[in-house]
Amino acid sequence: MTQLGKILREAKQLVLTPVQIAILMGYSKPDADAKVDFATFSKVCKQQISSMFKIDAMRRKAQLVNVGQFRTADVKMPVYKDG
Repeated sequence: MTQLGKILREAKQLVLTPVQIAILMGYSKPDADAKVDFATFSKVCKQQISSMFKIDAMRRKAQLVNVGQFRTADVKMPVYKDG
């Protein structure tokens, strides 16, 4: 799981926010050893990333920012321990 988060954070071509990474990791379904099946996860990940970057989703976020319902001051980012 730690490696998965690192891979998603360092994938500069995707330009994912920490919230988007957390959402994607929620779809990972790790086994008892905290390992993720890449073939299964990659299909779900592709679909979810595509939906994150659709014009409607971006427009909705811009609307929320515009009306003041989406403020960076209101976003509380979790702190994770490495390991």
